[in-house]
Order: sequence, then structure tokens, then C-alpha cells
Amino acid sequence: MPAPRDHLELRPGRFLLSVTGRLGILAALFWHFVVVQFQFALHRPGEWGHTLLVPIATGFLVWIDRERLFARPFRVSGSGYLLVGLGLGLYGLTLLGPGWLQVHNARSLGIAVILCGCVITILGWGSLRVLWFPLLYLFLFGQFVSPVVLAPITDRLQDLAASGARFTLGLFGYDTIRSGNLLMIETPDRSRPIDVAEACSGMRMLMAFLALGTLIAWSGLPLLWQRGVLVLLAVPIALLVNIVRIAMQGVLDTYDPELTTGAAHSFISMLWLIPALLLFLLCQWFLSGFSPEESSDSEPVRSVPRWSTRTPIAFGVRMGLLIFGGVMIHFIAGWAGVHSIKQAVPLRAPLETVSTVLGPWKRVGTDLVYPDTVVDVLGTSAYLDRTYRLDGEGQLQLHVAHYTGGPTTRPHLPERCWSVTGLIQTGDASVIDVSEFLDSMPESDRRHRSTGESYRAVDVLDLPTGEPRRLHVPVGNLELRVSIFADPLDPGVRLVGGYFFIANGRLTSSAYGVRALAYQPGDRHAFFTKIQFTQAIDAAGLSDEDVLASYERLVESILPRLLPELLRVLPDWSDLEADP
Repeated sequence: MPAPRDHLELRPGRFLLSVTGRLGILAALFWHFVVVQFQFALHRPGEWGHTLLVPIATGFLVWIDRERLFARPFRVSGSGYLLVGLGLGLYGLTLLGPGWLQVHNARSLGIAVILCGCVITILGWGSLRVLWFPLLYLFLFGQFVSPVVLAPITDRLQDLAASGARFTLGLFGYDTIRSGNLLMIETPDRSRPIDVAEACSGMRMLMAFLALGTLIAWSGLPLLWQRGVLVLLAVPIALLVNIVRIAMQGVLDTYDPELTTGAAHSFISMLWLIPALLLFLLCQWFLSGFSPEESSDSEPVRSVPRWSTRTPIAFGVRMGLLIFGGVMIHFIAGWAGVHSIKQAVPLRAPLETVSTVLGPWKRVGTDLVYPDTVVDVLGTSAYLDRTYRLDGEGQLQLHVAHYTGGPTTRPHLPERCWSVTGLIQTGDASVIDVSEFLDSMPESDRRHRSTGESYRAVDVLDLPTGEPRRLHVPVGNLELRVSIFADPLDPGVRLVGGYFFIANGRLTSSAYGVRALAYQPGDRHAFFTKIQFTQAIDAAGLSDEDVLASYERLVESILPRLLPELLRVLPDWSDLEADP
């Protein structure tokens, strides 16, 4: 039947090409968001690499339901312009507004509102009866999700994976002791520790598995309740498979420890995605048995999209609004000096070149080298783990980790990392001020651009030339956030951990504040470095106050000697501020 004269028709292939082209225009207008999203996917492919495929999966979801989408003519809706304007305003606030809004997920919300407005403007509100789910799928799975949001979920699943793996190993006849997320497998000749870290627990791939499971559920089952049940089953399936996988890794470790490290560990872990997928498909097959039988005499539906003749005008107005709004937002951001894409600030020298002798403090043993799985969880290969000893006084384990450029990351802290290994925090964390020695350093003529504070200066010998070199101390008070932990397996020992951060030329002890300091909108570069001191102390007869006082004396002894060495290898933020 020929199309009515008051409607325009477009073949599905041309329709898909048209939609793809318009999405390309949106990506070009909001390239700051797109570039940062690519950085997350490329820097952490195991967690967020799937986001690169989600737009394709979204197009597939639209395509398989195209007949229902094209059944009625599309009606242009002017109310969509309000959503486009609202989305542009929200996106602009994430670039130019207060700091708490300048986050990737808030930016994605603005783009989601813009996309919904575009759909309603061209296709009308009726199209959402089909497109609501593909749009929601794109928003939920097509972006990086902040660790602050995911951590409470993945941390709990990690704990469950450790408990389940211990139970499974017991079924195989292995005596296993669990301390937090640390499993100790007892064999006749030795004890083998298995750390159910974030990467090893499989929870790092949870979002990718959920995205795949949701795609299978929506495309393979006809009823809404079936789809909902299958999506909900994705989490317990992922947890169950990972429990068995961790147990198998423990068994393999008792035969050959090389199978639980490096490339072999990663390969075996990837293989377990196959039984996870098969189990998911089995659940889909079972649920499909409750589907109603399809009627053989159902009427054919239209497969050609039809628009109102006013659609070209609406399309032109919408594209003009988008282009104007996008160009103005980025023009104002450039004029205001906002840099949402940060440049990396590499170390000036490897962390390993920090002196092994710091006055009376001397290195004990050799620096620790982490396995690949631990480096993956840590989020950086620029780290130093070294123990220093002060004769007659005690020793401190130094941990330094440097993060720069690219996407933000969640610092790894004793409050979480030690708790998951079974240690028990004995009280609230304390903040100690150890910046007294900074008062003896002269003030520099340079000032921190954001705070206006003068840098203090310290002279060190440049290793390649042997000539003195002036460095600038980050501004702010040098404070450590310190926590004390007890080990249930060794009640007489206390483990004390304290840390501070250097971020874009400033000092802080706040794990939450450090990312805000490192990713200031007006800074072209971004970096932060965590410095942590750990002490194991025989606390028999000592109170927590005595333990903290002993720890503070050691830190105050080593810091005046260590800080210049760290500043020698870390970036000098004042030099970056001096660059035009």
C-alpha cells in the first residue's frame, strides 16, 4: 500500500544509517565526555572495556524490535526541545559548575537527557514504549561507574566469594582457614595463602557480565517478567561461578603455584567466563518454557518508519540547538580555562632510586615486587614497597603509589584493604600532624596558583649531575590519617598504618579529598601520590595511645629525611604552574 501523502517513509537501512550519523554528531559535540570514557575503557579493559561495545548492543536492541517501533507513524513533539535544553544546561554545569558536579557520571546524565530529548523531538513520546529500554541500557552500561557507587556492592560480593570458596575447598577435603578475604590452605608440607583480591574474585567484571546478561535476556525472552528474572539471576550466577573458580585456583596452587600467577592465572580466569555464560543460557532456556505460543495467523506489521512531514523542520531546529549549545559550552569552558581531559605527569626518576639509606634509617632486605594481579588491583605500576629500619627503635614499611592522567581511581587504604584480610580495626582513625619540621625550610618566591600559599624550598643533590637542585614542598599541613588494627591470629601484635597524599602541589590526608585536589577543572595536568607507613608492633601491655605515640615518633624521625628524596623523583607542581 502506498504511504499516505502526509507522511514520509524511510527504509530501515537508511534509518539506521541516519541514526548512526546523528549519534556521530552528538559524539563530536560532546567529545570531552567521549574521550574520557575511552580512557576508562582503555586503561581498565577488564572492568570497562565492554562500554565500547554497548552502543552496538543498543543498536541491536532497537533493530530486533523495529517492527513494533515502526508500527505507528512518528509524531514530532516540541516538548523534546525542553529536554534537550535541560540536558545542555546540566552538561554545562558539569563543566563549569561547582566541583561536586564535575564528575563523569553527572556528565553522562546530561548527555542521557539530551539523547532522550532528541528521540522525543523526532520520534515523539510514543516511541518510548519501545526505546525506553535501549536508552536505559545505554545509560547504565555504556559508561564508567564511580567506585564510590560500586564499592559497597563489589566489596560485599568479594566477601561472599571468599566465604563460598572456603566452603567449596572444604568439600574437596582441604583444611582452609579464612581471615577476611585471605584463605589459608593447609597441606601436609606447607600452608598456601590465597588472597581473594578484587581482581581475583571476579567482581571487577561484574558490570560486563550484567551488560551481556541483560542483552541476552531482553533479546531472547518475550515477557517482561522473564527478562527481569534472568537479569536478576546474573549476579548469583557470576558469584557462584567465581566461588568455584577461586576454589579451583586454590587446588591448582597446591600442585603448581605458577598456575595462580601471571598470564596463566589470567588465562584460566577468562576460561571461566564460558561456564558462566552457559549457565546463564541454561536459565534462559528454562524460562523460555513459560512463554506463550505464537499465533500463526497474526497480522503482519509495518517495517518501514513513517514520519510527519514536519520532521525535517524539527530535525533542523534540533540540530541547530545542539550545535549552538555544544559549541557555546565548549567555547565558554575554553575561555574559563576548564580542562576536563587531563595530561599525565610522569615521575622525574623511578621510585626505586629513592635512597636506601636515610640517615640512621637503612633498608631491610629488598623491595617487594607485586604479582600482576596485585598491580592490576593497585591501578598503577609506579609503586615502591620497601622496609626501613632504625637500629634500636624499630622499622617502618614504606609504600608509595603514583597515579597520573587518565581516569581517576580509588586509593587503596588500610581501612578497607586490611579489613578484608581479617584484621580488626581497634578504634576510629586518628589524624596526626607531623609538619613541624617544614617550618625550618625557607619560603620560596613561588606561590601555589589555587591557594596562594608560598611553597617552601629544599635543596637536594641531583643524582645525574651531582649539583644541588632546589625543589618545592607541596603546600598545606603534613598530616597522616592513622588506623590501628589487631590480628585475631596473633592478639599480641598491633598493625599501625598511616598515609598522606601529594596531589597537584598540595598535601592532604583525605582519601576522598585527594581526587578533588588532583582533578581541579582549571588544571591541565593531574596526579596524586599516596605515601603510607606501616608498623607492626608488639603491643603486650600497651594501650592504643602508647602504640600511636611510638608510631608517631618513628614517622617524625624518618619523614625529614625521606621527603626530600620523594620530592626528587615526584613531579614539581610549581614547574607545571610556571609553564604557559
